[in-house]
Amino acid sequence: MGILDRRWLWRAGAVLICALVIGGIAAQREQAVSEQSSACARFEAQAELRLDAVVGSGPRTVVIGDSWAAGLESRDIGRTWTDQLPGRVTVHAFAGSGFSRTASGCGEAFSYAARAASAPFDEAALVVIEGGLNDFDRPASEITVGFNAVIDQMIARGVEPEEIRVIGPARAPSRAGGAIRVDRLLSDLAERRDIAYVSVIDLELDYLDDQLHLTDAGHAMFGSVVQERLGVG
Repeated sequence: MGILDRRWLWRAGAVLICALVIGGIAAQREQAVSEQSSACARFEAQAELRLDAVVGSGPRTVVIGDSWAAGLESRDIGRTWTDQLPGRVTVHAFAGSGFSRTASGCGEAFSYAARAASAPFDEAALVVIEGGLNDFDRPASEITVGFNAVIDQMIARGVEPEEIRVIGPARAPSRAGGAIRVDRLLSDLAERRDIAYVSVIDLELDYLDDQLHLTDAGHAMFGSVVQERLGVG
């Protein structure tokens, strides 16, 4: 085999390897997109079920939150920490969402501000915004814009500032560092808007193996502490 033949084979081999690598990357991306789409569909279906699972009686309490409020990984979708809130509790929650418009991989249509535009605030005596764990890696500027957007949306729809409570992130082991940063930022933002803020960053809760979501015992403890710190119930 001549030198030219060997060079041709080397080039052909290099082209083949590149094609295989590119094809593999494309397949991985396609799989990732498919998995994300499947997860979003599951989260959306769960959010609809959670919205319909109204519990309690009395004046309406509305919760906008993330997977902790939605009941992701809970054995009973209608049983989370929100059960310990007072009144007739309606939960408008979407797993993976947050204050930032890009917190959710499912798109900004599921951000807190977007959901505040459609949440059932009619006759609500208390509105609770819970979350921040999904904002753990978002820039402060984006969290700030999102926080102000959700508060503005609520006030525009007739919710009084004194009816709003913001519950920050707990120190979930898998996102502890980011949670601490977000807690401080949310506390500052709430103070600027004269909105009551409840910090739970100090809590030692019981987590599932993912070190992010709560066990049933974790939900029970979280709900009890939140109720106490809200001064309601």
